[in-house]
Amino acid sequence: MKNESKLTWKDVVREALLEIGSSGHLDDIYSKIKGHPKTETNPTWRDTVGRTLQQYSIFYQEEKGSGIWYLREEKPLLEFDPKKNPNPAHEDVQGMLLELGKIYGYETW
Repeated sequence: MKNESKLTWKDVVREALLEIGSSGHLDDIYSKIKGHPKTETNPTWRDTVGRTLQQYSIFYQEEKGSGIWYLREEKPLLEFDPKKNPNPAHEDVQGMLLELGKIYGYETW
């Protein structure tokens, strides 16, 4: 696993869900994350976990408001070829910038 200090909240929440079987109630997710080094410097970490669950498509609820969250497998990134696509769309460029941020250790969303 990555260096603990380099983990993003997405990584932390993903690991917590994996540890409880790829799905679980929000309270179970909080229990797994409580005490993680990222929570020590973030007094509102529970809010951050909730935002993270809603923000990334790898986390989803089958029934909104149930408190049960699921983890779906992330699709691998496709390599961008500027020769095939000399005029990338906004979302392509945005995706590249997000990936660069991850590479350099920034928490991006």
